[in-house]
Amino acid sequence: FHVQPLFSRFSKTQLTLFYHHPKNTYYTSIMSGWDAYIVNLLQSPHIDQAGIYGVDGSTWAVSSGMNLSADELTAIRGSFSDSSALQKAGVMVGGEKNLFVRGDEDSLIGKSKKGGIVAYKTEQAIVIGIQQLQGDNDGRKVENVTAVVGKMADYLKEQGY
Repeated sequence: FHVQPLFSRFSKTQLTLFYHHPKNTYYTSIMSGWDAYIVNLLQSPHIDQAGIYGVDGSTWAVSSGMNLSADELTAIRGSFSDSSALQKAGVMVGGEKNLFVRGDEDSLIGKSKKGGIVAYKTEQAIVIGIQQLQGDNDGRKVENVTAVVGKMADYLKEQGY
């Protein structure tokens, strides 16, 4: 499966590409090469939204519809050093609570009846994949998101990020 741009719009400071993905049509403003990593993550049929953030909380690239609030990102960032708060309160994504499944200094997994979240930390980045189930018979599992996001994080580590 390969995502092809539908069309693009260019200005002196920004290139905006409009893509069609089987789940939705989205756009991304390309300011750097990080958006290509988001497109790569979204090629997985298991990931509906994705984001790459700096460990400092800066946004490097996100897919359209990624609705992770600043507070939610701060909680995820903090969980890599101490996950006790998320173990008690759950992992919030877009105001929706996910049950904390597992977490350590490099990874975080949360699940809910509506999907799940997987986050991996590298030295400089946090890679996040979100799955939103489409009904009870969707059949996708958050474990598949773990594999895809984990591979991306491993690649970024190999590249020095």
